[in-house]
Amino acid sequence: TGDVLAMVSMPSYDPNSFSDGIGKTEWAWLSDDPRKPLGNKVLNALYPPGSTIKPMGALALLEAGIDPSDRVHCGGGYALGNRFFRCLGRHGSVDMRRAIAKSCNTYFYAMGHKVGYDKIAPMAKRLGLGEKFDLPVVSQSYGTVPDSEWKRRKFETNRGIVERPDWTASDTLNASIGQGFLIVNPLQLAMMSARIASGRALQPLLIGRHDKSPPLLGIEPKHLETVRGGMWEVVNGDGTAGASRLPFPDIQMSGKTGTAQVR
Repeated sequence: TGDVLAMVSMPSYDPNSFSDGIGKTEWAWLSDDPRKPLGNKVLNALYPPGSTIKPMGALALLEAGIDPSDRVHCGGGYALGNRFFRCLGRHGSVDMRRAIAKSCNTYFYAMGHKVGYDKIAPMAKRLGLGEKFDLPVVSQSYGTVPDSEWKRRKFETNRGIVERPDWTASDTLNASIGQGFLIVNPLQLAMMSARIASGRALQPLLIGRHDKSPPLLGIEPKHLETVRGGMWEVVNGDGTAGASRLPFPDIQMSGKTGTAQVR
């Protein structure tokens, strides 16, 4: 629904310490902690989402004309020129639903390369990545949904000289598995999942409840069903999150795992 039931940022701190003026020692301890307890990580911290964005990528591929039954052979990675982009396994022949369930990088490398990231980025924005939400908070960090135009602006110098401006196939492959220039905050990722689940342009709400249904996203219902099916297999089939299956026979959870490298 978009209603936020809990918002947790860890590690935290005791707000009572500030009620009568915090001491210098405690303030130094909090402000110097590399885990940044004073920050709201839900809204202000930015992370590469890794494979958690593959359901979004799958919806973009479907909208770009990719048939979900088309198969890609995963032998452990994808060759691009003299570079080899690795997968975490050797998944053999996979279609879209299987690629989501097994989190096959090779599939998303190949299909992302085929359609180009300029056709994927709009879906990321439609699902809430890079979006500013109307919330009663002091600040939010919005992250980056990159595309070729963004990269041209990024590397333009003050003198108008463009340095490394062109979007490359390598950029597409990295972004297709949630790395490279793509960064998001945790609430954006939660809203992406909620929009896929509902098919609607949900907005997060901290206080009260939504009194009407938000508008539809305009995504084909059959596309949503394909992606939801892959996310169901992630948890309830032989996908990457079987250990997270809920111990309740009448409640099933769908989702997507992700691990990102940070350099």
